[in-house]
Amino acid sequence: MLPDSLTEFEYVGRDWEGLRRMVESDSHVPAREETLRVIDAICAEISSGAPDNAEHLQRVKALRSYGYMYQKMFPALRFSQLYIDYEPALQGSVIGPGELQTVTIGSFSLPELALSPVATAKKPFYMALKTNMLFDAALIPNIGAEFYVGRNWSVMANWAYAWWDKNSSHHYWRYYGGDLGVRRWFGRAAERKPLTGHHLGLSAGLVTFDFELGGKGYMGGKPGETLWDRCLVTTALEYGYSLPVSRRLNIDFTIGIGYAGGKVVEYTPKEGKYIWEKTSRVNWFGPTKAEISLVWLIGRGNVNSRKGARL
Repeated sequence: MLPDSLTEFEYVGRDWEGLRRMVESDSHVPAREETLRVIDAICAEISSGAPDNAEHLQRVKALRSYGYMYQKMFPALRFSQLYIDYEPALQGSVIGPGELQTVTIGSFSLPELALSPVATAKKPFYMALKTNMLFDAALIPNIGAEFYVGRNWSVMANWAYAWWDKNSSHHYWRYYGGDLGVRRWFGRAAERKPLTGHHLGLSAGLVTFDFELGGKGYMGGKPGETLWDRCLVTTALEYGYSLPVSRRLNIDFTIGIGYAGGKVVEYTPKEGKYIWEKTSRVNWFGPTKAEISLVWLIGRGNVNSRKGARL
């Protein structure tokens, strides 16, 4: 082992041109066109004299294709050269200035060192927790979770529960239920980063409620039954847009049109009792879902780009 005083190491930068050639020749790269645009921009900056810095790598890490490139392409781009400067040990001779000889042992890749990080590399993970601020404004606590499953698809689940009552004045504000759904993300923002930009989706849910504000009350679902026994069924075809507002936060705007159906009971409180008025069968076609949700992005690599960063 040579002492540090006799060794020098020089970092010559990342092979962006080589990465571009590999991406261009591989039709399986996710978000391939967007990836090429980002790499072209980096190559242009470096060609104009800008140094290759960490910000370039961060822009590539934000791409949906980063995990694919890390596994499939980066190992082949890792490259090292070894040079040895030496002085021949000749007895009785003296080497004058300028006679130091250099020999290139060769250039080589480091497959073991290159493959080791790939084998242990952690793939990006995209998840979101959210709360519908429209429900929050109506004093209905709620929470939702969404998971990105790849190829611009995600699955989601939402739940809400409120059980407020004031018997003395016959005020009730009760609601519980939730839905499950799937989304397809599209557009340039979605190509740059999952769970961002435009989305279309389908959802279906079960809900029940009991609203009374001192007068006539309305109960969705059969009194005395559980959510699963007697409930209102909802479906929705959704469109929305998830807007980045900070590194880990989005605001998601969603509207859904579909069907809501089930039994609704009307009743009137009187002398400490609740008098049944009528039961109606509701079959509603129209808007069935509305969201303005605050979204917390969770997971490895699940961050929005720095404000003003050009991807």
